[in-house]
Amino acid sequence: MMAIDFASPYGFIAAMQMEAFAQPVRWHPFLLGAIYKAVGQSPLEHPLKRPYVINVDDPCAARRIGLELRVPRGFPEHSLPPSRAFYWIDQRDPAAAVAPLVLVYAITVPADSGALTSGMSMAAEPSHRGATMAMHSTVGFSLSALGAWALGVALDAAGGPQSSSAWMAAFSVLAAGVLCGPLALYWSRRETSQS
Repeated sequence: MMAIDFASPYGFIAAMQMEAFAQPVRWHPFLLGAIYKAVGQSPLEHPLKRPYVINVDDPCAARRIGLELRVPRGFPEHSLPPSRAFYWIDQRDPAAAVAPLVLVYAITVPADSGALTSGMSMAAEPSHRGATMAMHSTVGFSLSALGAWALGVALDAAGGPQSSSAWMAAFSVLAAGVLCGPLALYWSRRETSQS
């Protein structure tokens, strides 16, 4: 069992080392602030403790394991909402809990795709709109298939679906694909302006 406060930098540092365990870890979020309140203390209200923890101890602990830790403005955030969300998902079928997110994705991505397709067809010369549409669809579907394949290869090559660093590699592949969009747009505009 791994007890974690989602707002704690120490919890984040510990979570980044979970791959070292041979067995899967069962997460149990808790509220560190509630424990401090129960024992009559406050976590970072002491004028010397907050700067030391944020500027010295947390970054030093992160560097020991090869991470760079930057504490966000407004730290600490309240960890009750993510803890509740975690337990809500954990008490149900996690795959079913993700279904609404997949539905939102499935609705928003095609909507965006339709806007891009109509913009592309309007920008094409009228005599070449059919060929432009065919090329647009071919490239789009081909890159979608390639992206899914590349994600799977990255996931397997970096340690499999049980490894958090493998998921980081897989999402990095997706991010690299997304970055290709602005580069392709820049290239196409440059080509258009030169002709």
